[in-house]
Amino acid sequence: MPCERGEGTAKSKSIRKFRLLDYMSDALVRSYGRTLGESFANAAIGMTAVMIDLRRISPGGLERRIVVEGFDLENLLYNWLEAVLVRKDIEHEIFREAKVAVQATKNGFMLRGSLRGETVDRRRHNFKRDVKAVTYHEMSVRRRNGRYVLTFLLDL
Repeated sequence: MPCERGEGTAKSKSIRKFRLLDYMSDALVRSYGRTLGESFANAAIGMTAVMIDLRRISPGGLERRIVVEGFDLENLLYNWLEAVLVRKDIEHEIFREAKVAVQATKNGFMLRGSLRGETVDRRRHNFKRDVKAVTYHEMSVRRRNGRYVLTFLLDL
């Protein structure tokens, strides 16, 4: 698949950002973007939407930068989502906005992401479901009709 430098933000309004699909007892998510960066940003926010109503998260006070690498695009997606999930599980941080740049490297790909959100407040943040893990099952990164489509399964 051809790869171009892709930067994007999960705040874009012109195309669908993500879709939560029915899948037995797990959560199947499909994210979209005009660039790899935009689709990866939307994937992180889509994963958060599985757990919590995004409108309850303030995009203000907290900003985190995450850098991950992957030997291919699926591995990069896995590592990115896992890094965001670890922020929730270990640091109790949740994010509503993301900006991501993806670039090819000698050994695969590198992602530089910036996330905006806040620390979990159990009084305001009612978790619908808890994501236990990101999986490789059903995972794909494709380019279709001029946009990137990422699909991934979350273990609940």
